[in-house]
Amino acid sequence: MQALLSTRKPFRQQHFLKRIIPLLALVISLGTSQTAMAQRYTSTNLTVSASPAGGAPTSTTYRGFTANPKISGADLGNGAEFNQAAGPGQGSLVITAASTTANDGGTRITSSAIYYRVYLQGAGIAPAFSRAFLNEAGTNGSIITHTATTSIDLLNQPSVLGGGTYTVEVYFRGEYDDAGTTGAFSDPASSNSIPPVGYKASFMVKTPLTTPSGGSSTWISTAPATGQPATAAGVGSGNTDWTNPGNWSNGVPTATSDAVIPDRSTGVFRVYPILDNPTYNFAVRNLTLVGQSNSSRGEITIEQATLRVYGNLRQNAGGLRGTVTLAPGVRNSLLNSTLVLAGADQIITGRLGVSDVIIAGSGIKSVTGELSASNTLSFQPASPANGVIVQSAYEDQTNGSVGPIFDTTLLTLINLGSSGKINQEPGFAETNASYVRGVLRADHAVNTGVMEIFGNIGLDINANYTSPQNLIVFRIVDDPLQSPTSTNGKVAVPIKRQYLVDNALDSENPSFSGATLSVVFHYLDSDSELNGIPEDNLLMFRSRSNGPPYAPVYGTLNTLNNTVARPGLSSLTRFTLTLGDRANPLPVRLTAFDAKRMGADVLVTWQTASEENSKGYDVQVSTDGKVFRMLASVPSANPNTMKLNSYSYLDTEKNKAGTRYYRLRQVDLDGKETFFAPVSVSFDGKVAETTLVAYPNPFNGFDKLHVALTSIAGGKGHLRITDMTGRTIRQESVELNSGLTDLSVNGLADLKAGIYIVNLTLPTGEVKNLKIVKQ
Repeated sequence: MQALLSTRKPFRQQHFLKRIIPLLALVISLGTSQTAMAQRYTSTNLTVSASPAGGAPTSTTYRGFTANPKISGADLGNGAEFNQAAGPGQGSLVITAASTTANDGGTRITSSAIYYRVYLQGAGIAPAFSRAFLNEAGTNGSIITHTATTSIDLLNQPSVLGGGTYTVEVYFRGEYDDAGTTGAFSDPASSNSIPPVGYKASFMVKTPLTTPSGGSSTWISTAPATGQPATAAGVGSGNTDWTNPGNWSNGVPTATSDAVIPDRSTGVFRVYPILDNPTYNFAVRNLTLVGQSNSSRGEITIEQATLRVYGNLRQNAGGLRGTVTLAPGVRNSLLNSTLVLAGADQIITGRLGVSDVIIAGSGIKSVTGELSASNTLSFQPASPANGVIVQSAYEDQTNGSVGPIFDTTLLTLINLGSSGKINQEPGFAETNASYVRGVLRADHAVNTGVMEIFGNIGLDINANYTSPQNLIVFRIVDDPLQSPTSTNGKVAVPIKRQYLVDNALDSENPSFSGATLSVVFHYLDSDSELNGIPEDNLLMFRSRSNGPPYAPVYGTLNTLNNTVARPGLSSLTRFTLTLGDRANPLPVRLTAFDAKRMGADVLVTWQTASEENSKGYDVQVSTDGKVFRMLASVPSANPNTMKLNSYSYLDTEKNKAGTRYYRLRQVDLDGKETFFAPVSVSFDGKVAETTLVAYPNPFNGFDKLHVALTSIAGGKGHLRITDMTGRTIRQESVELNSGLTDLSVNGLADLKAGIYIVNLTLPTGEVKNLKIVKQ
């Protein structure tokens, strides 16, 4: 029975339905035809005109309730395929519809429409129905005829993008007004369900040789394996030929279509494409390698071939690799595995390694995993003036949005390893407009007297020793470190480039005393990279903590070659180099300055991370914080050093009272002086006979912790350091003086950040406790 949606009584609905005489006709011209027969109507008919590829045109009439074929379930090509790419004369499925309805007294038919959708069988969720209204064409008494005003080409729906078997669903739906009560009726009745279901028919589209533009093709590898007959085709017997349309669900991908490489499904043996033709244009728009583990991921192997990717390249578990290098050290697309990132803005995920990588096209290529070029990394922008950039990044998925965000945490990077290098050919080298932004990594062994260029990343190193393991150099561009220098409140920012050197020998270790590195720091002279520093003012700085404090290590500037060279730099296990402003150097990097009351005396302490041309220090005191006088002069331990140095002075002047202010005056060898802010000490209150302090406190892994004690009696004591659970971290016997004892505590550099307790047992048996903080 025809479904009628209304609030009227059943007998009124039945009477109304008997008077409705609709006609739905779908005429498919220049191809095949399809119908959605309203089988509960008194009559329907549909004529299908088919012109499938390789077959003669046919015409078939379907009628609703007679012995003639019915439309639901029909194969519109009768086993033949339509050729979507054939052009005029083939491959269009055009729907036109007509309906006849009848008004019944006060009941008025207000509209008539058909709903349709087309989708690939087995592709998952079907798309929503589209609607085409049928306009009233004329009346014959109470009989109203409706016809379509548009033709619907089924082969060119958005979901029809290549070969396969498709389903088309159509249903008819009208609306009426019965004396102010509105309702709707449809055919078939199943179209009233949620989701609606129309009359169904099918047609087949011939798999194209190449994937239609905007479409997608999935690797299925059903072509026969090499040496096998055609009857052996099928999953598990396919070959690895990317160029064979039979290996793809929808033709061979092109630069304007997408490719999907599925993972290894359980119980399914699958071979994967191998690109091994250096003259073939392997190209794809978006490329996805499915899989979340090494054992199940989809794979592509690039041998002597070039793969061009114009869109995003997603392979969360990796899987794309190219390791053939028959022309080591040079870019060669005929002899080496080559990947070209050829589009505009692109995203590259997962770990990906190819011998030659070319950053081409335009925009920014965002690497959210690791992109390795084991032979050469080249730049070939579409516009040399506008350039092209590859950057380390991550994807921000906050609130469901996804976008590449610049990242310099070393978790994502471009990696040259021990054999890759940045191409120096004209037209393929880094420039001010085309470069690696963010993190670039290289590692090399160093040998005595040999200059290593670390893949042309911009830091050359000549060691006076042969390293037992590869030195690792990270280059970070466009993310400047914090200011390396500050004098009189004026900040000298660093350039937007630094090099982190790791795995070197430590010259502060007695076993490697005298180990040095001669370095050449390369930079781009772009306004962006120099960060506002006049090029003539560039000066090399070094940091041991990838941030302040810094020490100027100077170097010789060559503005013609864009380099700063520094010979004989002391070798450290891990350090960072950058360039700052020569106009604002700070010779001494003071990391700590303090003054603590020790009974009737005051212990003044300070610590330096480095010293340059430093003569010494004057300890000054004031009773009002304005007028200072000198208490003592303390010479520098070393006028020029990168080592950590700790200094102390005990103020034993008599009759201290009120508040005293202490400050430090640092003097260079050339007479230049620098003052460090005063610290106040109060002498109100009772004088303690025994006082225990630690400096610097808090301390970090580069500080040398000191424990100072003033005591009346000297003798043997015991020092113990525990964590907050009471676990002993370090303990030793110590010799305590009568008066001031300044103890240096070693072996705390590897402590985790947190709070610790110092217990000092005096010769008298008294125990003094003190909290210290490791940052």
